[in-house]
Amino acid sequence: MIGFIGTDIRSWFTKYNYKEVSVYFNADEKLMGVPCGKSSKYDIAQLDFLFQLEPGYSDDALEVFIEKLFNACYSKKCIDDGKTAIEKYTNAKSYYSAVKNLKLIIINWSKADGYTFMPTKAGKKYKGAFEHMTQDKIFVPCSCEKGDLAKSFRQTMKISQ
Repeated sequence: MIGFIGTDIRSWFTKYNYKEVSVYFNADEKLMGVPCGKSSKYDIAQLDFLFQLEPGYSDDALEVFIEKLFNACYSKKCIDDGKTAIEKYTNAKSYYSAVKNLKLIIINWSKADGYTFMPTKAGKKYKGAFEHMTQDKIFVPCSCEKGDLAKSFRQTMKISQ
């Protein structure tokens, strides 16, 4: 069983059966991760803050970053109206302006299935939207070993368009 900072990974998720994080990244592979939370309007939505990881990170640092994101899920209630975290961070006037030069990976976790790393590509139907590349998603079981999450994340980065 994988563990970080002296904890069993299963303890991250004891209260919720499902968590989701969105990780935006640029051409330099700078990561900007946004955890999800409870939304009265959408049921589940991105929280209004993000975490960053600068390029040059190790696999250990990447897994700690992912842990931090999942630990922050449901840490506060979503603000359903207003700018998204990525808009605030980039000081953009719109979501499209904030993400037009970024790629996105969505990581889901469920007690039943473990992790799903979902690559995305720029959407064609709506400006600034991302389409899930479901045929290329990567599954990682809850019983994964240290390094499996980083390896899967890096593979998903290469697939995302």
